Amino acid sequence: MKKRLENKDINILIVDDDKGVRSFIERALKSQGFNIDIAEDGYEGFEKSIKNHFHIILMDIKMPNMNGIEAIEAIRQVDPRQLIIIISAYIDSKNVQRAKEFGVYKLIEKPFEFGVLMEALESAIEYIQREENEEIMNCQL
Repeated sequence: MKKRLENKDINILIVDDDKGVRSFIERALKSQGFNIDIAEDGYEGFEKSIKNHFHIILMDIKMPNMNGIEAIEAIRQVDPRQLIIIISAYIDSKNVQRAKEFGVYKLIEKPFEFGVLMEALESAIEYIQREENEEIMNCQL
């Protein structure tokens, strides 16, 4: 069985057009030991997601150039298993439905407490760990 993933093993992409939100999440997650990259809009997030491996993508919805839902749709075409958490002030029934269609892992509504984000990340990391362990077990069979 593979060793347990630690925060230092986790690569996270933060995609948000609000510099203040991006910086807050980046600083907070770096202080927890995560590896962080940032993107200012959905298009840049999509581009970075296909060039680099991220365990988790934190995606806003309302952004210029390419909104979060469009970016998620594009990412899903390249990597249908990419783990994505939406963090947005624009979580309405239409966006929830689209997020479900694209298999978004969790939705977090802004404003949020840091503890809520950490709980979502811990859950996501446990999910990733289970998936990796299943792949290892299947390869050994």
